[in-house]
Amino acid sequence: MQNKRYDTPILLLIFKRPETTQKVFDQIKLLKPAKLYVFSDAPRDEIPEEKELCLNTRDIINQINWNCELHTLFLDVHLGGCDPAVRTGITWFFECEDMGIILEDDCVPNQDFFWFCQMMLNKYHDELNVMMITGDNPISHIAKPEETYYYSRWAFIWGWATWRRAWLLYDSNITDWPIQYTKLISDKYFSEIQEYREYIIYYCDECFKNPKNGTWDFQWAYCMFHHNGLSITPRENLITNIGDSGVHYSNEDTFGLFTPSTSLDLRQVRHPDGIAPNKFMDTIRFKHSIRVGTKYYYSLKIASIMRKLKLLPRFPKLHPLSIGLWFKDKLSK
Repeated sequence: MQNKRYDTPILLLIFKRPETTQKVFDQIKLLKPAKLYVFSDAPRDEIPEEKELCLNTRDIINQINWNCELHTLFLDVHLGGCDPAVRTGITWFFECEDMGIILEDDCVPNQDFFWFCQMMLNKYHDELNVMMITGDNPISHIAKPEETYYYSRWAFIWGWATWRRAWLLYDSNITDWPIQYTKLISDKYFSEIQEYREYIIYYCDECFKNPKNGTWDFQWAYCMFHHNGLSITPRENLITNIGDSGVHYSNEDTFGLFTPSTSLDLRQVRHPDGIAPNKFMDTIRFKHSIRVGTKYYYSLKIASIMRKLKLLPRFPKLHPLSIGLWFKDKLSK
């Protein structure tokens, strides 16, 4: 399979991290895709050292030494953070392409990631409730399905792929959240993992109240829930996020950073029976990511109890996670 020319378009989102970008690009260079899109936000005027970092990062693209249709969008004015920069880059990509792979500058893919995404993009092109493919699976060392992949309601974007049809549903302002909130509360999928529901509700509330909060990925997760979307997740982890100096990272909340990637046997792909979320795998993933037993987890646990007692959303400022994050912010200063 790896001897074939790789035809699926790839979008690489870069900014000011030449070291991590080089590692991601090395994998793209090894693949030699036929078509590559590269998007870069501009450096901030108030941070002079960013200009050289941005230029050094953009220069990495000059290492292309194969027959490649290259498209670049390098901005001259800084857009102001992950949102709207990432959103702008992805929108530009899907104005040009019907489907493709999206990689940020700190998500290093295994070579099998590309071929897995290409296979799934073609197979599920017209399956509307399948909205994305991810390569990120940090629990593959804990539990695996018998099949080559499973369907999840988690929207993980550390190396992923989707279609124009899905991205057109994206609403960065989540304008109809008040309606969808009620739907989420009654969703039986969360009956055994109510803390996960609280996690989604809390961050969607924050995105709705503050559209300029700088995030774009929670809005994409919301889009998935809103449209009953599913994410295809490989049984093996195919992405290593190395962004210890980026927006994903804090000393305590790593959420699977640096998990090594492994290979995925694509010679005999075993497909799941039926198209439905694997609740067993999703539950394990949630408990692993939120780290059962930590203060973060218990904040969500207490919040889920408060919601049962009708204390939420009646007293939104008393959300345990909000209080905990406030204290964390104050103590870190």
